[in-house]
Amino acid sequence: MKKHISNYLKHFNYCIQDKILCEYCGAVGIDIHHIIFKSHGGKDNIENLICLCRDCHNKAHDSREFNEGLKKINENKFGKLN
Repeated sequence: MKKHISNYLKHFNYCIQDKILCEYCGAVGIDIHHIIFKSHGGKDNIENLICLCRDCHNKAHDSREFNEGLKKINENKFGKLN
């Protein structure tokens, strides 16, 4: 299992088979997204991770504004990202 997925599941005490909801729209989430992309120096820490459905994950990669909205969701939970 990839480190970022393991970190997310462990933080929220989920198992891999649990039904986890998209933190944006509430649909069934299937992807753990790096808000600051790994290619831009993003880390696998919980503050940089959010569970998304496939549609929202695609939007996050296609729209800077959408991804900024996800960043604000996590900042409300954990504080500012570096």
